[in-house]
Amino acid sequence: GSVKAIIGHTMAAAGVAALVKAALALHHKVLLPAVNCDEPHPAIAATRFRVLSTPVPWEARGPRRAGVNAFGFGGTNAHLVLEEAAATSPSRAAAPVLAGPAATPMSTGSDQPVSSEPAAAQADAVGLAVREPEMVLRLAATTPDELGTMLEVDDAALRADAATTPAYTGIGTRLALVNPTARRLASARYAVGGIRQGAWSAWRGRGEVWVSAQPLLAGPRPGRIAFVFPGLEAEFAPRLDDVARHFGIALPAELSAADLGRHGTGVLLVSRVLDRTLRRMRIEPDALAGHSIGEWSAMFAAGMFDDDEVDAAVFAADPYDGAVPDVDYASLACSSEQARQFLADYPDIVVSHDNAPQNTVVCGPPGAVADLAARLRRRNVVVQIMPFRSGFHTPMLRPHLPALRARTDQLHLRRPAAVQLWSATTASPYPADLDAVRELFVRHLVEPVLFRQTIEAMYAAGARVFVQVGPGRLGGLVDGVLEDSPHLTIAANSAHRDGLGQLRRLAVALWVEQGNPDLAALDLPAPANGAPATAVHPREGVGAAGQREDHLVRLDLSAATITLDPARLPRIAGTGAAPARPGSASGDDGPVIGSSAADPTGRHTAARHSVADHPLAAWADQDSVARELMALLTETADTAATVLAHAATAGDARGAEPDGELRRAPTGPGWTATLRVSTATMPYLLDHALTPQPPGWPDLLDRRPVLAATTTVQLMAEYAQKASSRIAVGVYDVRFENWLPAEPPTDVVVRVQPEARDRFRITFVGFSSGLVRVADAYPTKRPQRWPFDPDSEQTPTMTGREFYQERWMFHGPAFQGVTTFLGHGPSHIRAVLRASDTPGGLLDAAGQLLGYWIRSRENDRFVMFPVRFGIVEFFGPEPPPGRAVTCHAWVQQFDNEWVDAHLQLVDGNQVWAVVHGWVDRRFDLPAELDEAYRWPERHPFGRVVADGWVLACERWSDLAVREMVLNRYASSAERSEYDATPPALRREWLLRRMAIKDAVRIRLWGQRHPEIFPAQIRVMDPFGQLSRAEAGAGPGAGSTPTPQVEVIDTGGRPLPPFAIWVASTSDLAVAHARPVTGQASTGRPARVVLAVEPPGLVPGQAKDDPPATVDLDAPWWRRRLALAREAAARARGVDVSQALVVNASRLPSDPSSVTVSVAVPAGDDRPAVQHTVTCAETDLVIPGPGAGGPGRRIAAWTTDKPEIADETAATLMGVKE
Repeated sequence: GSVKAIIGHTMAAAGVAALVKAALALHHKVLLPAVNCDEPHPAIAATRFRVLSTPVPWEARGPRRAGVNAFGFGGTNAHLVLEEAAATSPSRAAAPVLAGPAATPMSTGSDQPVSSEPAAAQADAVGLAVREPEMVLRLAATTPDELGTMLEVDDAALRADAATTPAYTGIGTRLALVNPTARRLASARYAVGGIRQGAWSAWRGRGEVWVSAQPLLAGPRPGRIAFVFPGLEAEFAPRLDDVARHFGIALPAELSAADLGRHGTGVLLVSRVLDRTLRRMRIEPDALAGHSIGEWSAMFAAGMFDDDEVDAAVFAADPYDGAVPDVDYASLACSSEQARQFLADYPDIVVSHDNAPQNTVVCGPPGAVADLAARLRRRNVVVQIMPFRSGFHTPMLRPHLPALRARTDQLHLRRPAAVQLWSATTASPYPADLDAVRELFVRHLVEPVLFRQTIEAMYAAGARVFVQVGPGRLGGLVDGVLEDSPHLTIAANSAHRDGLGQLRRLAVALWVEQGNPDLAALDLPAPANGAPATAVHPREGVGAAGQREDHLVRLDLSAATITLDPARLPRIAGTGAAPARPGSASGDDGPVIGSSAADPTGRHTAARHSVADHPLAAWADQDSVARELMALLTETADTAATVLAHAATAGDARGAEPDGELRRAPTGPGWTATLRVSTATMPYLLDHALTPQPPGWPDLLDRRPVLAATTTVQLMAEYAQKASSRIAVGVYDVRFENWLPAEPPTDVVVRVQPEARDRFRITFVGFSSGLVRVADAYPTKRPQRWPFDPDSEQTPTMTGREFYQERWMFHGPAFQGVTTFLGHGPSHIRAVLRASDTPGGLLDAAGQLLGYWIRSRENDRFVMFPVRFGIVEFFGPEPPPGRAVTCHAWVQQFDNEWVDAHLQLVDGNQVWAVVHGWVDRRFDLPAELDEAYRWPERHPFGRVVADGWVLACERWSDLAVREMVLNRYASSAERSEYDATPPALRREWLLRRMAIKDAVRIRLWGQRHPEIFPAQIRVMDPFGQLSRAEAGAGPGAGSTPTPQVEVIDTGGRPLPPFAIWVASTSDLAVAHARPVTGQASTGRPARVVLAVEPPGLVPGQAKDDPPATVDLDAPWWRRRLALAREAAARARGVDVSQALVVNASRLPSDPSSVTVSVAVPAGDDRPAVQHTVTCAETDLVIPGPGAGGPGRRIAAWTTDKPEIADETAATLMGVKE
């Protein structure tokens, strides 16, 4: 077994440490395990070697021998074979001396399984195990800002504070984590940073970090703690051995799920042990509930039975082996309402558990359940057949009730619940009457479990912290019920961590929420016999004051390198100092990174010291031994320089080399550079353009190429590598503030500021920032691959090629890294990526998977872009171009605005990179506009109403979406007009362009012109230069003729002349385009007048269906007729009371829209004039200030049909009121 795998590099002590370990293995006759080697290479199976996961007795027929092979950094090495001494008398392995009745283990928080062998057997095999207790860091402050300031120190300083208790004990912001590794401390800083910026109010358990600025158990109405007890689950793997030994609790020989009786008894026993343990930790429940058989555990915990009877009747007796119905359970990933619809064709199957909005369990005959499962899987519903049969919570159990009652009647119900106990049968508290409790107990066996409704009711009653008293996935159901409601769910036991370690995490999580757990209860107790906790070997001296006299040197095994002052190098090496590098004492303020004649790479410039000047050289001339020593030292120095140079360049990225040279900052530490971002210096950005345009489009500005977020991360890493001559192994807290455009070229100032010996803050001023960690080499230990449940995966709906062909992603070939989708589930997606030479391209492809996942799950808001990365860690150099890399993306949480995910990229069988906290922002683009967004050359953003009229309005609530639409509709020349337009008129300016361009394009689309991009049409519209009335805009436009609106072609194809009608308000625009053939029509109206229904006219602005008949007195018709009269009256400049409705009808192509004929007096005894008015209803979602407000509104406008003289006033049908 490796010493380094246990305690890290031992450096100069490597040889002696390995020697001591081998000698102890021989002494105790134990084969030692290989720590942290959970997944050995498969090729080992073909050899005579085997990797042990636990210590085993060393059986031997002859002398035992142990080999030692150790290397240390410049220290004593050992390469030898040890043989045990010959036995002089029969002996056995030395047994440890235990203080008290059982050994007292210290939790390591390890994910390794703990042996279930009796303590004596383990002691006999391995001797006394000494483990360091887990370090717990707790910080408390009055505000998040104050807490953030406390974290702005080196990691070592924070670890030093772990032994202290926070001084501040009031209500405020608290943080806690176990084992404050560099990764967890980085997660803590990220979590607190999000709280300070208002992104979230708490961080509960992700990355094993707990932070809360609004504690759940404090405040004017403090929340309550609820214990929830699990029932039978598919997996049952409790970790209780260390807990039982620590607290002196007896456990049975085994905890098994081999059959229904043992499984149920084991679940009840584990919950009972943990309930007692939690109370000894000063964690008391305010409410109790259980899931299925877990409700019995809740009854035990509520004190309704005598403890002795429970122990004798449940845990001391044989497990129940009576008959149960031969039925199967199936877990469905759907709501109970959906499940009951599925069961319409299966009368023998019933709902047994309403667990969560997306989890329901059904029960029935095995054949019927299997058929239902196959049917639902074909409909992409995840189904899991449970590995046990009981019939509990269904009517099928009724014939078996007598046998069950005979067993349960051994328990005598003594008293009402001492703590509020909730029934999952009624979703309400248990009654106080014992007879009613007995009746409820029977109902509990044969009626469905209403777990979802129970959790909702408990939350309404004040429960905010839900402690899962046992292993399993019950907490996930609670999270599914409560979703975004503030709450904490945490398990008291986990199959993935030793028992004490999980309890310690539970305690710190409650402390963060202003709870008061007894953390000391998990520490090493004082031995019962009064002996000192730390034994002293008899041969070790003890001073007069009782202190040890041995002299120990504490090694900082976490230190990456040892740095020497360059000023001392001449005295050490005998020559001049090494060349200056960023951060050295050199006073050079010029470029410090770049090529030189001596070192073309510019990465390392090795110091070549004069051998002749060294004092040893004088002896080498006279003595052959000195001469050989001199040659050996010189060769060793050259080899070391080569190795270090290679290590510093091993992680270099390909392409995208920053062209800005680092120069020392004019003030303070650090450096600055100027980086030019353009398609000339970074041609791959042509494939990262946000706006589609025709192939060969001459104006790159219209395509809007920008620097990819992942390319930014790689550039940050490269700058840190240049500043340190080391490898970038992690990038943290990356925030993207603005797009960094490549057209026109952008010269961005880059600041590189050292924050620690191995950390550099990289800032692209005005655009992004991040913290880069560097090291001499990549981590030697890589994380394990994330597991996934194949039964929960759905079959992909498209290939990687189709992913880009359908423009689900906007990326061009350089960034098209997704090749094959492997599957996706409720919270994950897996795919195969292809590495490329595009800087950041591999990480970008990984992030693209979230776009596929959101489209496969949600109904709208498909457009997403990254805004921050929490942690990006690299465990090796980037895979070479063309290499297949597997990516597993796991979505931690998402809502309408954000997607927060974790990504793992695996090269071969090894993890290459992990991203934690990849956050995408979702933009409010309605689903009905998705095709127009992806294919603007084929689909209009405006709504085509009738006769070629187009209505354009904003149907999004996000100003950023307006910017995206603007980039699709406005060419660079038109964008200049937009920028020159007063801000209050810009929305209307865009709506007019949208309506006009769409009106022209729907006339042109066809076989000759199947695709027309909006940018290929230039609109010459006086709007913005004239007053709104002069330009034919606004409800109060005058009667003067509308200035000519023209359209011209900019895309290389001839455009026929068009007559354009357009009208607009600040909220919407309508337009009509008609090709001009010969002379323009003499009947063309002077202008189009638009009238829009004011906001709030109809409560709720809900869409109402049109009546079946034309009833002009119906409210639906009266709204439209009133607006049509208003539009016609404005067109003639008269009062609306003079406008009369002549005729009205629904449009055949759109029954929700109508056309109305309105007669308006012409004056001077001339006949009245008829106007044709179109009325349509549309959604208005106004994102900016100054608009009319959101809702459904009716618009009416006079059309392009000629005005008709109406001499028969008697035919008027309308009313003036």
